Amino acid sequence: LLNEGVVSSTVCLLELCSLETEMLRVDVQAAKRIYEHHLQQGNRQGNDDSDWPRAAAASVIELFLSFPDVQDTPSRASEAAINSGHLLTALRMLEESTWALDPHPSAPSVSSLQALAYDSPWHLVALFCRVHSLPRSLTLLHELARNNDWVMFLHESDLQQCPADTVLDVVDGYFTDTPLQSHLRILARSIATQDPAACGGSDGPPA
Repeated sequence: LLNEGVVSSTVCLLELCSLETEMLRVDVQAAKRIYEHHLQQGNRQGNDDSDWPRAAAASVIELFLSFPDVQDTPSRASEAAINSGHLLTALRMLEESTWALDPHPSAPSVSSLQALAYDSPWHLVALFCRVHSLPRSLTLLHELARNNDWVMFLHESDLQQCPADTVLDVVDGYFTDTPLQSHLRILARSIATQDPAACGGSDGPPA
């Protein structure tokens, strides 16, 4: 998982065989991020053990190799995922390593519009949840809502394909600007009425 040459060759071979590679590519990126976070933590703690990088890599690889087998139906895949301690542990570690990345989306000196561009590191978390049939990771949406950043909130909810009901729950529970919360509540309810499966994204300001 951590050897770029091996991964690239494997992806090419699978694609030549017309096999799906998205899960592999997402897992590789997630494993790398977790591994790099482990290394940074070890460096901050003054860990000078020469075997530490190898041990950290081995633990990450072992975790990812312990994921449940791919299921043949969405319902069985979701059930297997939510009952997998290894998958949930990997998701938690991925979220922790993503929060540690710079720029931090909640840092007061950095505009969330700059920190959360189209290449936002949180998109990997959302992809990880999707390919493994895990419940959506709403950590970033919660943080954006706490900051009353409605533009990036709607943008991210659209990218994560959040149902309008989920958007409404986050609006009700995390936004602190009352007038803004009211506008977003109207928008989410309007979308839910038009299409229950619709996403919460919008290009314009709340009505």
